[in-house]
Amino acid sequence: MELVNAVSLILSVALPLGLGFLGSFAGDVGVSDWYKQLKKPPWTPPNWAFPVAWTILYIMMGVAAWHVWLHGGFEKQGIVLGVYLFQGDSCFNYQFICMDSLRK
Repeated sequence: MELVNAVSLILSVALPLGLGFLGSFAGDVGVSDWYKQLKKPPWTPPNWAFPVAWTILYIMMGVAAWHVWLHGGFEKQGIVLGVYLFQGDSCFNYQFICMDSLRK
């Protein structure tokens, strides 16, 4: 693997992981209290499973973005990569914050 490809892979994985880490701070504002009070089904995963699952998902998102980048970069895959970068990782956290504020 060339150095440029290795660096681009690292950056592609670091972006969603970093945004997920930052988003976890936004998601913790008041969410934990109301989430604990929700009536959840018995098959709800344990709390420790969520950060593990999200970390794996963010790594896979980064690797997928890297593959798209290798097959043309912004020149050939500009729309796809633009949408990926635009959506970032904040949608999930903002949904829960909005749901909590609508509940009040």
